[in-house]
Amino acid sequence: MQAQAKPAEDIEDIIELQADVTKVPLEQIIELKDVPLWTGWYWIGGGALLLIALLVLFLTRKRKSDSTESVSQIPPHEKALQELRDIWSGQEELDDKIFVITVSDVLRRYIEAAFSIRAPERTTEEFLEEASQHEDLKGDFADRLDEFLSIVDLVKFARMPLASNKREELHESAVNFVEESHQAMMLKIAPELSTSAQMLGEKIEK
Repeated sequence: MQAQAKPAEDIEDIIELQADVTKVPLEQIIELKDVPLWTGWYWIGGGALLLIALLVLFLTRKRKSDSTESVSQIPPHEKALQELRDIWSGQEELDDKIFVITVSDVLRRYIEAAFSIRAPERTTEEFLEEASQHEDLKGDFADRLDEFLSIVDLVKFARMPLASNKREELHESAVNFVEESHQAMMLKIAPELSTSAQMLGEKIEK
């Protein structure tokens, strides 16, 4: 008899289990998951920002490169004259030694760039010796350069005072040297350019 009562107990357990299940809220039975948003927009936005950053970097470097090229394309005589003007505009704030050193450095850099003489790395004697042998500087220009650098050395090493009028004369001598040496070089080049142009024209006609 006890063996026959067992199925009834099983049926009651099933009914009780079903009743318990019906009492559980639907949200607990079905686990709701949020639908994930499409992440493609994040990739597109990130890629766009990267492209903008690369474009800004490219334009910045190009601007610096263009600026460097424009500076390097300034003719030596124009650059020297501009530097000499700048020195003179602020010369009242410079003592004699700094003034003559600054002016002579401009002149040396001009000669190096215009005539391919390694001026800044040489002593005054070495510099003058090579300048006196240069085709475009020998003679009058070499003599004027010798006189200019002699005054510079006296102020630098012998601490010779430089009166205001002498300071102006020294500055003017540097300006005149740059202008006149450039003009002489252009006059020398002009016939060569004219001859080259004439020869080119004859070749074209043939």
